[in-house]
Amino acid sequence: MRFDDDDDDAGRKTNTNTNTKSGCSTSSCAELLVYDFDGTLVNTPTPREGKIMYENKIGQAWPHVGWWGRQESLEPPLEVGPGPAWASYVENRTRTDCVRIMMTGRVEKLSRRVTECLRMLEGATETLCFHELVFKKGNGDTLEYKCEELRRMVRAYGPKKVRIWEDRVKHAEGFREFGKREFAEIVFEVTLVEPSNDY
Repeated sequence: MRFDDDDDDAGRKTNTNTNTKSGCSTSSCAELLVYDFDGTLVNTPTPREGKIMYENKIGQAWPHVGWWGRQESLEPPLEVGPGPAWASYVENRTRTDCVRIMMTGRVEKLSRRVTECLRMLEGATETLCFHELVFKKGNGDTLEYKCEELRRMVRAYGPKKVRIWEDRVKHAEGFREFGKREFAEIVFEVTLVEPSNDY
């Protein structure tokens, strides 16, 4: 995901992990697959391009101060599509030896719309197959929050290998250092997708 949520009420929101095990099964956890949402699993407009797109289609300037904390940033007339890591998710969606996680810096109040975007890309005939959809708590540092969630996931699932897909350069580097520092006995593979970002 991108940098910390910038909405005025983000700090008052407490999120929960949304479990979507329907259609998913795991006989063992050889790999923990963790996908970022914006710019990674799903191509969503960045503030700069999204505000231009909004103004071109609506004829008015973007009326909000924030971006990542606004549901409108994921709604028409703005457009979303498959991101650079979507093909990897599709390739791994039916595996029974891995756990699939979507982990975003978007906050819990946007969970419904984020899920709708994922279901739209999945298609009406397919079941969304993530074991967890994880949303950010409050307005703290996004990388710290994601590393804390990774600690929880490693304890919970006991994977032999962790694979992470991320579009933010600093976050990708942070995950690599985190893996070396705290889980040297586990293979940590971080894929910086292209195009990458550094907001």
